[in-house]
Amino acid sequence: MNDSAVLEKVVLNVFLILLLIYYIFIWRFITITLSTNINYAYNYLAVIFPVIMYLPWLMIISYNYETFVYGMKLFKYRIRMLSIAHKAFYTILTLFVIFIIIIPTVTPLMMIAIAFYFPYLVAVKLKTFGFRKSIILITYAFLSVVIFIIILIMLIPFYTIFLKEVFKQSLGLIETYLSLIFGISMCIGASAGIGSVIKLIYVGAREYDRSVVIPQKEINILELFLVIAFSFMFLLKESFLIIASGFLFLSPITTMIKRVKGLSISESNIDFVSGIIFVIFALTSLFMSIEKYGIIIGLIDLSRIKLSAVLMASIMFLVILIISIIDYAREKYEFE
Repeated sequence: MNDSAVLEKVVLNVFLILLLIYYIFIWRFITITLSTNINYAYNYLAVIFPVIMYLPWLMIISYNYETFVYGMKLFKYRIRMLSIAHKAFYTILTLFVIFIIIIPTVTPLMMIAIAFYFPYLVAVKLKTFGFRKSIILITYAFLSVVIFIIILIMLIPFYTIFLKEVFKQSLGLIETYLSLIFGISMCIGASAGIGSVIKLIYVGAREYDRSVVIPQKEINILELFLVIAFSFMFLLKESFLIIASGFLFLSPITTMIKRVKGLSISESNIDFVSGIIFVIFALTSLFMSIEKYGIIIGLIDLSRIKLSAVLMASIMFLVILIISIIDYAREKYEFE
């Protein structure tokens, strides 16, 4: 693959920078919160906390940098049929879930994994230098045990505080901003639904007249304008989400029409799953409006339904990304 993938490299580098800032923020938050209850030794431990937490991410991504970069490029290729509004919809939800839920959950596991991953890299190096198998095994076992013990001694008490304090704050953030994120996502999805209908009209016309050109740039500009307009209306009056729900149904409807008419491209399964996600968001919004009229009060927890919709959309997006990275690592990618 000769493409330099500049955009993907920038995105990956920015993610690494944001991740370091994220851990520094956590460190500052915890030390300020507990400043009156910790001694100097524990405060010193807090100084190296962001470095220790950041290290496994940096090692894994750096060691597999090209795989991540071109896996992201394959991912971008596979979702190319989604409009810019669709991509914005999934990106916002995915970033929310990554930094609020996934990173705090995955990091402890990565810290334990590094106790075995780093010795593995050392063992691979020793093998290339021709060391005997017994020496390599002893070195691997020794390093694994030593690093594992050090990590436990350093991080068990501190990470207990981290989980207790940060997850408490995370739950607060979710409760505070979930409705806003859900509403803005609905507005983005509504504009994507309108854009899908307009694009479908041009795709259908091109089936009869190959000279027809799909004005993708103009459609993207229209979707951006609609996102701003819909978001403004949502912020003024939350009940606008009922109207947005109707527009969200346009996306799965156009997907079904494309599949029936044979207008879908090879990655139509992604487009189809995207349509299902939009239906879930639209139904969730309708449940919200019904609840306000007192019909189903107390029967369902709408905050959980909203969170489930956000998680489902984010997981779908992340699964496609992870599969793309794995496929590139196995050289099973499909673009030229």
